Amino acid sequence: MEQTPRQINVRQREYALASAKSGAVRLVTRNIFTCTAWFGIDRHNGIAFLCHFDAPWSPAAVPQIVKELMNIAPPDARFESHVVNGTFFAYLWANRTRRRLKSELGKLPEFKCTLKEHSFLFHRALSLVVVSVASRNWRRIDYCWEDKYKEAKPITKGMSKAPGSL
Repeated sequence: MEQTPRQINVRQREYALASAKSGAVRLVTRNIFTCTAWFGIDRHNGIAFLCHFDAPWSPAAVPQIVKELMNIAPPDARFESHVVNGTFFAYLWANRTRRRLKSELGKLPEFKCTLKEHSFLFHRALSLVVVSVASRNWRRIDYCWEDKYKEAKPITKGMSKAPGSL
């Protein structure tokens, strides 16, 4: 019987790291509305990460996240990373987050990473991002409403690691 991939749910103000060597893993974040998702894959080495930033100060955690990522990545790792936001109504807020992310990445020249910015949503309000370590690919799904209500974590200025992350 084929084993189904282990899924790590990344909530607001959380991040997750995964490696194909640790088992087939999917990283998933949902309800990207005014938030910003930053995620990436090293397709050659089978390593992925996913961050769900909820405010312009959240990317201050990027140096620590990259440090942890480089601890599990080989020296030749090269990441293809992406930035996704939800509704265009959050353009000003999300753009501040994107600028801070780019600023933090600019301070890390040793981190080999491309960054592609994806457009805001005009016909939907929310996005869900799935990063598959097994297939070394990702998918964005846009939607209007989610019926499942999840209690939010207490508001903090820091990021925490998602349960199940490396």
